[in-house]
Amino acid sequence: MKIDARKLMHEQVIESDVCIIGAGPAGTTLAREFLDSGVSVSLLESGGDKFDNKAHQLSKGTLSGELYEPLESTHLRQIGGTANNWILQMTDNQYGYRYTPLDEIDFEQRDEVPHSGWPIRKADLDPYYARVQAVCEIGPYQYSAEYWAKDEMFTLPLPPDKAYNSVFLFGPTKKFTKDFPAQIADSQNVNICACNGGRVTFK
Repeated sequence: MKIDARKLMHEQVIESDVCIIGAGPAGTTLAREFLDSGVSVSLLESGGDKFDNKAHQLSKGTLSGELYEPLESTHLRQIGGTANNWILQMTDNQYGYRYTPLDEIDFEQRDEVPHSGWPIRKADLDPYYARVQAVCEIGPYQYSAEYWAKDEMFTLPLPPDKAYNSVFLFGPTKKFTKDFPAQIADSQNVNICACNGGRVTFK
């Protein structure tokens, strides 16, 4: 179900077993796990269906450390979240984004990389990566260039001690901006509560 928080009565309280903050890619994916589960879920989004400047102002903030893009240019407060900014053109009328998993070396401690080293290995994430492939319907969990090599797609003859071939897989943006929110809106136990920059109380 979809709720417009602007139409709620003053100080109205919405009760649910689980509250998920943010209806972006992570939030909608998590909320889908509860569909038809018997668990009541509220998916709270500070924006609405479309870009709203009032809600977007909540993204403003200050950054410290290395230079980076302003927060308000890298985050979108609306249903679908920052996926609404994923506009890599895949076909004439479809936009998308790129998938690629972390490499094994990304988990290792390296002297030249401060604070490097994870307490887990890539193998620990592989089952979840494979699950993402299925949820997003982007094909098999295969990122080996050799796996995809065909007559029209071939690997480059790179020296193996210096470089290697790799691939990206592409998925449609509408999975997060249209499909997942629509599935949740049709659900009886998961509510999307769009605040449009307003305020709502959850219990």
